[in-house]
Amino acid sequence: MPTLCENCASPLEGGFCSQCGQSDTDYNIPVTQFAKEFASEAFSLDSRLRLTMKPLFFKPGAVPRDYVAGHRARFVPPIRLFLFASFAMFVSLTLGSGMSVDNVTFDGVDVAAVAPDSVSPPPDSNPGGEDADPGETSFERTMQDRFVQGMQRVAEDRRVFASDFFDRFAQAMFFLLPVFAALLKLVHFRRLYVQHLVFSVYVHSFVFLVVALVALPDALHLGGLSQWLSIALLGIPLYLLLAMKRFYEDRWLKTLVKFVFVWVTYSFTLAMTGLAVLVVSLLDM
Repeated sequence: MPTLCENCASPLEGGFCSQCGQSDTDYNIPVTQFAKEFASEAFSLDSRLRLTMKPLFFKPGAVPRDYVAGHRARFVPPIRLFLFASFAMFVSLTLGSGMSVDNVTFDGVDVAAVAPDSVSPPPDSNPGGEDADPGETSFERTMQDRFVQGMQRVAEDRRVFASDFFDRFAQAMFFLLPVFAALLKLVHFRRLYVQHLVFSVYVHSFVFLVVALVALPDALHLGGLSQWLSIALLGIPLYLLLAMKRFYEDRWLKTLVKFVFVWVTYSFTLAMTGLAVLVVSLLDM
């Protein structure tokens, strides 16, 4: 006897109702099993994750090289892995953030000593002076007040600021992926841009996962372990160098020269992006 749909009692065909299209998926299962199935569907946390992580960590450049060569079935797709790695890093950094703003000063003002909602504009050093630029003075005063207020709110609840900062930074990183790929295109112009983009996504995913692992002990209140794991961050430039060598298959000297250009240029871009996100986050507090 064919299985009937629970919604309209029509026979099921291929796991779906022939009339209303409802799936025969059974959701009367324990929450742990449901969470596992949801994670598997959302991030493909199955055998492909294991097959992806091992070469991603221990064979730099192998995953993107094989992926663009057409061997894709055994790997987690790049964007899905990037989203998973971004989420892992965001959670670890937010939970483990231990920012301290003690003794922070801004233009001589002790931010930690400023009472909430008591920030007042500094006195005009030259009231009514003919040489003063009212527009510039007002802008500088307004920006200073907003910075002081922002820093005070950080002092009150640094986790809110950390969450806001990391959220904005994660969004900014998504837009930096094509920038990194463009830098690679400049030094490997014969390759298609999409290949550089795939390489960029997998490399960034690796970096995000390393940062997540380094920040995880702080989230679990194991700060001493985090200091030891932070050594892994020093290996990121070496990882990129080895990944470029395996993926692009250039000679070592050419790989090294191209790596230096890409690393220095992208590091500067990343630093400026981080500074911009920090300023915006402070002003928005």
